[in-house]
Amino acid sequence: MKVLITGAKGQVGYCLTEQLKERPNVTVLALGSSELDITDEAAVKLIVNDFKPSIIINAAAYTAVDKAETDIDNAYAINAKGPLYLAEAAYHVGAVILHISTDYVFSGDKNGLYTEKD
Repeated sequence: MKVLITGAKGQVGYCLTEQLKERPNVTVLALGSSELDITDEAAVKLIVNDFKPSIIINAAAYTAVDKAETDIDNAYAINAKGPLYLAEAAYHVGAVILHISTDYVFSGDKNGLYTEKD
């Protein structure tokens, strides 16, 4: 199994990388924002098409919650467009995507499953 982890230099991405790299039969490509800017659609396509992961775990995020209110365009690019580009690239290589969010976005209080429209 091949796993692409974005946001690999952050707390969640680093932890996931450490856990997965020890597993047999798992090849991990762990990239931080300096190695893959998920807001760059062409770069996302290139990496995903080249590596052909079976799973993409997106741990990349704009996490400065207070600053996001004034840095709207950058926050939107990282938290909305980037995951879109990853999802589209995943679709084209037949990969599944796991997008990790914070409780600032999804508190976990919803009755039932979350959907794309949430």
